[in-house]
Amino acid sequence: MTRLDIEHCFIHLNTQDDIDLARKQNLWACSQSFYKFTFDRSKFDETIPRFENPLPEIRKQWRREETKQRSLKDVRLSIAELKQLLQGLKLRNYRDYIAVYILADTGCRIGGLINLKIENIRLEERYFITKEKNSGNNRYCFGTNLQKELAIYLDLIKNVQQLPYLFASQRGTKMIRDVISKRLKRQVYRILGKKITMHTFRRSFGTNRRLQGQAKDIIHRLLNHIMRDATECYMPVEQLADFDAFESL
Repeated sequence: MTRLDIEHCFIHLNTQDDIDLARKQNLWACSQSFYKFTFDRSKFDETIPRFENPLPEIRKQWRREETKQRSLKDVRLSIAELKQLLQGLKLRNYRDYIAVYILADTGCRIGGLINLKIENIRLEERYFITKEKNSGNNRYCFGTNLQKELAIYLDLIKNVQQLPYLFASQRGTKMIRDVISKRLKRQVYRILGKKITMHTFRRSFGTNRRLQGQAKDIIHRLLNHIMRDATECYMPVEQLADFDAFESL
């Protein structure tokens, strides 16, 4: 190895912006020690370029550009992705399958899913009533496919589950929000390779229906939004015709 090769090594390191800063500094220090030990120390400052720090003056934790945390606020699942997710979940875990099906097909919030009681599910009329946030009891409609799956699930748990809630923990207590949220997020990532929040299902419900052409005031009622402005990003329902007018899962 010649001195020119070492000098090119320093130039190469300065052009590398996709490696960790600590690793870059370590490689620079090793190359500098080798150069000073092997060649003339007096010429080091003359021939070797200065170390270029990719950080601004106010030091922050440095990451590669592609690994920066992106906001999950705008993540949406298409109807095709939701169907793929449901098919995968049905083979993995039937309870998670029903939970995701309810969130995706109704636009219900995660809090409403946890508080959903069996007695408040009206299979024949295809709707349920649940308590969400501070908005009191909200009513959500669901499709005929979910109606069939719910009938099967209710038949499976009727002699096993003692609590009045549709979803209970293995210890026989009410499901904890963080536990079910982490579990469902993990399942989505395994099947679709996407990071989501629990609100992604609600946002996907509204956005997919807007893309299919459903009116904002109908989506406003389906999602039980209090403020009409909340529906701009994508009311208890009087008739199932509003729900059935567009493609469901």
